[in-house]
Amino acid sequence: MSHSEEKALLYGLKERIHLAPAFFAALQHVLASVIGIITPRPRAYD
Repeated sequence: MSHSEEKALLYGLKERIHLAPAFFAALQHVLASVIGIITPRPRAYD
């Protein structure tokens, strides 16, 4: 891939994300944490 075909960043380093994408990203992280906590371990690790 040539340098001119690379994709640019969606948001700059100092730029604020709009409320809806920020909310859904935060919700995704919280749900991933909860699922990781409540998922039972396989019996092989007991």
